[in-house]
Amino acid sequence: MIGKRVLITRPKPLKEVDKLTELLAESGFDIFHCPTIEIIPPDSFLLLDQALSELNLYDWIVFTSRHAVDAVVKRLNHLSIKVPTKLKTLAVGTTTAEVAKKAGFSITLTPEKFNAETTLQAISNYYQTELEGINFLFPRSSIGRETLVVGMSQLGASVKLVEAYRTEMPKTAQQEIERLLLPKASVDLVVFTSPSAVQNISELLAPRKVNEVLSKTLVACIGPVSVKAAKELGICVDICPSNSTAIDLAEAIREYFLKKL
Repeated sequence: MIGKRVLITRPKPLKEVDKLTELLAESGFDIFHCPTIEIIPPDSFLLLDQALSELNLYDWIVFTSRHAVDAVVKRLNHLSIKVPTKLKTLAVGTTTAEVAKKAGFSITLTPEKFNAETTLQAISNYYQTELEGINFLFPRSSIGRETLVVGMSQLGASVKLVEAYRTEMPKTAQQEIERLLLPKASVDLVVFTSPSAVQNISELLAPRKVNEVLSKTLVACIGPVSVKAAKELGICVDICPSNSTAIDLAEAIREYFLKKL
């Protein structure tokens, strides 16, 4: 895959190795990083700290991203709070589960597919009954989707939503995105791993239409939620793995280009 240039739009992990970048580089791709989202703390930790101080009142904690795990762990350490042994953990995604496990959470459920519908089914199968009286703590970003929350509530669960982190557009992103994509894309593939990344690149390219800018550039998305966000903006998605993990995404990209040889 020598000579194929890949633009990755997600932030680099602060501590762990970026598996997606590592695997693509090993396959011979030239990697360009331009995060279109930046993870920042909430305006106030008051509500998150209050929820964590009452962690023993919850049956479950729900993590849908590694960023939520990182944010919660930092506050638990700051508050000198230990994870209750009885607390069950639902982690959406293998990477999220691995990070949560390393942080001391006992992983109870990791849905086979990483979307709200499969997650709701996993919870429902676990109890085989209504979730009346079951308390879930759901720390997440300020712009998370409501599908999972609404679904759990409809099953009878009590769900406490709390903002653990926020996402914003990096100040330097626009200049770099324009350099790589305008007037003609200098990359062969753009990779999205979240709907926020898709939405933000659209805003960065405005008033130009993102689907027109990317019309002659391949696009890869990590999973169905990102695909949906891309298609809503008219972006054609060429690559999406069956499992929403960095490893599967890297393999899907590699296989796509191998078939083109």
